[in-house]
Amino acid sequence: MLALHIGIIGVLSLVMGATAQVVVKYVRRVARRVGLSEFVVAFVVLGLATSAPEISVAVFSALRGTPELSLGNLLGANIVVLSLLCGLAAILAGRIAPRTFYRFHTLPLFLADVALPVLLLSDGALTRMDGVILVLAHVGFMAHLYQHQKPDPDDEAHRRGPLWRNVFIAGAAVCGLLVSAYFMVGSAVAIAEALHVHPFVVGMVIFSVGTNLPELSFVLTQSRRNKEVVIGDLFGSVLVNAPTLGLLALISPFAIQDWNETVALSAFLLALLVIFGAFMWSKRSLTRREGFALVAFYVVYLAYASRLL
Repeated sequence: MLALHIGIIGVLSLVMGATAQVVVKYVRRVARRVGLSEFVVAFVVLGLATSAPEISVAVFSALRGTPELSLGNLLGANIVVLSLLCGLAAILAGRIAPRTFYRFHTLPLFLADVALPVLLLSDGALTRMDGVILVLAHVGFMAHLYQHQKPDPDDEAHRRGPLWRNVFIAGAAVCGLLVSAYFMVGSAVAIAEALHVHPFVVGMVIFSVGTNLPELSFVLTQSRRNKEVVIGDLFGSVLVNAPTLGLLALISPFAIQDWNETVALSAFLLALLVIFGAFMWSKRSLTRREGFALVAFYVVYLAYASRLL
């Protein structure tokens, strides 16, 4: 049965990755139709769309009474994106330099917003008030970002089918994600019970990679051609994890059971934010050499996380 559940998670991860790509495609068309700028489309819209797997897992983890599965997934996903995926993007592109992030104090606000969940978890619990704070912080950051963007309407978007059709297809794909997430959470709980490990560890090690397959696909296919869009998508995906954790807290507030591993994971994330922030600020970009360093950080993290299974 253990092998069966591992196989189910593997297959559903691929299904969620493919389905999320459909969501990305059609949500982007809708966003371009209303005249959002390219970076906002990448950062806000694509970041939200490619985070649909994490959001789905959070909802069903809360409903099934295993919120720490989603907690491990969300914190682990931030490490996967900021180390492995941003590192790969820098290696493939040679250098990535999101210009928008060096204006209007955007980078420090971004780093602070990503670190906020760690601060709120320091008391050993995630309450509904913490959830409200995480959601409001995300809304404030989005408002800050949006007010400094210039609309960039895409005339081609008008030739990509009627708006209702794009909305309908995106909605159908989201429903597919929800169904996949429901069964993935069930299999994850079964694996945790079979291995006698906490669901937090399963989310931290396995789900953090599986739910980031859309971002991985985007990095591998677009890093050379659309650097600004790729980095906007990755940053947006990381930022969406904070309000997703807020949503988890609003549905199912909880006290942390696996405290030692939560502290270790939080320490990895804070160390990564310091390294990542220093890299981004030093040359106002991520170079290929810094990309290799970020991937190496992920290898160290993976070696630590894998021993928990």
